[in-house]
Amino acid sequence: MHHTPKTHADSRRPDPGVTWRSVLIGAALIPPNTFWIIDSVGQGYPTTVSLFFNVVFCVFALIVLNYLVSRVSRRAALTQGELLTVYVMVSLASALAGHDLLRVLVPMIGHAFQFATPENEWAALFHRFVPDWLAVKDANFLEEFYGGESTLYTKRNITGWAIPTLAWTGFLFALTVVMLALNLLVRKQWTENEKLSYPIIQLPLEMTEGGGLRGVLASPLLWIGFAFAGSVDVLNGLNYLYPAVPSLGGKLYDLVPVFFMNKPWSAMEWMPLALFPFAVGMAFFIPLDLSFSSWFFYLFWKAERVVGSAIGLRNIPGFPYVDEQSLGAYVGLFMIAVVGSRGHLRQIGARLAGRGSSDYEEGEPFREIWSEVVYGEDEAGGVSLVDLNTTNPERMDTPCTRIREYRSDSQR
Repeated sequence: MHHTPKTHADSRRPDPGVTWRSVLIGAALIPPNTFWIIDSVGQGYPTTVSLFFNVVFCVFALIVLNYLVSRVSRRAALTQGELLTVYVMVSLASALAGHDLLRVLVPMIGHAFQFATPENEWAALFHRFVPDWLAVKDANFLEEFYGGESTLYTKRNITGWAIPTLAWTGFLFALTVVMLALNLLVRKQWTENEKLSYPIIQLPLEMTEGGGLRGVLASPLLWIGFAFAGSVDVLNGLNYLYPAVPSLGGKLYDLVPVFFMNKPWSAMEWMPLALFPFAVGMAFFIPLDLSFSSWFFYLFWKAERVVGSAIGLRNIPGFPYVDEQSLGAYVGLFMIAVVGSRGHLRQIGARLAGRGSSDYEEGEPFREIWSEVVYGEDEAGGVSLVDLNTTNPERMDTPCTRIREYRSDSQR
């Protein structure tokens, strides 16, 4: 991208990174983003791809506003560190609120009781194992929730949903603490030892360079690409509303009914072809071996179905066992990661036991981080998931804040 040279004034101005105003802006953006994600069911799924487009849009809007602010007062404009703080906050919140987490968790809190019937025998099978504080069991509350024609914002409904909501909030909080602590444990191995590139971070870094004033807004090539992709998207939208308007790759075209109607090729069942500009752009961020594996194993899966049909294996229930193969791939990747990190993990174990080189720690407080992992797993495991009978301020301390303090203390 094109970069404008830094001025003398810019070079003297330090980037404060995390500031109160960046935290407040991020906190203010979380509720509308959460509503956007929840309300987009059946329209789009912002969190199914690691680079969340709702977050990119919010940062882009902030950059435009930042440019206008800089025209009045450059000192009042947000810095790159502040914009990245907002990006991280909204990204984490979007991940929690997104696909297959809060989006489906809330409707599932009372699902087992609302849809229990004499035929499925759920009441006899497992209702007695579900604690009262973990699910909504009252039929009146459930009927209003699933049937509609009501609102949550009444004293009666809030009271009925309060305890399960607090319980699941505590669980998700503990789960987030564990994930954060585990990331801190492997940070040194992945970032310094293996030197992983984290390719999707390139976009927010480029967007926010110089507070966005030397990044997105100063790049003519990006605006050309933006105009092209935007024009294609607008044209595809018009095609959806008015089919007479031609489209440019906005649909999935199934090749099987056209080219693969006969056996064994028809065993593929579905072979879509489409052109999505965002997917083309994402492919430039990821390593070639990763993009290769994405399309190669997709074709390999289709080939399994064709070969299985040709030799008569398609009659076996579950063939070609895609879910089992996927699980095996995840386990294999996990084992490769563990074996590749064995030296780092050995050092962590030695430090936890009070042995090993203190130089290896270099600002990574392994003992404190590990205590947060154990604390979070203890909370998430239900040993003390939500303590509803205490108002002790020490119990309300934020583990994530304590991790940040440990890191700050160790780097002084």
